[in-house]
Amino acid sequence: MHVHPWFAQWLHFQTTFSSVIGKQKNGNYLPFIPAHKLNFELRAEKEKLAFVNKAFIAFNSAIAFKQNNAAPDETATDSYSLFDCSIGGSIKAGKQTISVALGVTNIFDVKYIDHLSTLKEVGLHNPGRNFALTVKVPFGYALQ
Repeated sequence: MHVHPWFAQWLHFQTTFSSVIGKQKNGNYLPFIPAHKLNFELRAEKEKLAFVNKAFIAFNSAIAFKQNNAAPDETATDSYSLFDCSIGGSIKAGKQTISVALGVTNIFDVKYIDHLSTLKEVGLHNPGRNFALTVKVPFGYALQ
């Protein structure tokens, strides 16, 4: 579901739900089936904000439900919730447009193991809090 309120076209709300269930003929669950997941995104965009073009701020959350439908050789996996935030936009440097974004994933540094992790059996957690600075400088080459 993707919603843009008519009174605030600059505001975006998007949510997705994914679910997979796989069974063998004998009734056992298939291995490496992901947990049910629910994702939310709230995003505000502005075409021009001071010297920044296409400015945005986004808040995301990902909720993975407990995976109890494990195959005979697997173990169940606990649920977890992750929260992310990012901000960015494009700036003009002469004739060049440069896109810049700053993001934080897993803001609350949740310790979790995804059901599809191949390192689950050794107890190695997925990555914790992460900061990312993205700078995109497009370039092109014209064939004559």
